[in-house]
Amino acid sequence: MTFLHEAVEQQPSGTNDDAEEVQELPAEHTLQSESEPVHLEKKRTFEDTVQSEMDIPSRLIPQSSSTFMLLDEEETSHVAKSRKLEIKLLEFKIKTEEKRLLAEEKRIEAFTAENLFQTINK
Repeated sequence: MTFLHEAVEQQPSGTNDDAEEVQELPAEHTLQSESEPVHLEKKRTFEDTVQSEMDIPSRLIPQSSSTFMLLDEEETSHVAKSRKLEIKLLEFKIKTEEKRLLAEEKRIEAFTAENLFQTINK
């Protein structure tokens, strides 16, 4: 404890020895010199976003939210054919489901009509 008290007594109050070590940097070491104009980044508007998306070539296929893969002509046609097949498969599934639902609806109508007929005949 006495060592701490001696150190406090040796340092005059109101001074800071660390302040002498601080040096000002010349202007070339600062982030931007005062003579250069400040360029602020323009905020993107909805129109800017749409335009930038329209500028992307059709051969760029999104890989993830931020990367794209450039395809050659053969790969592009392969991807297009694959997508067409996927669309045809989905259309087939939709038509099949529509037919199943229509058949279910007719079955329900027939069952309801039969129950109604039996109720009337009782």
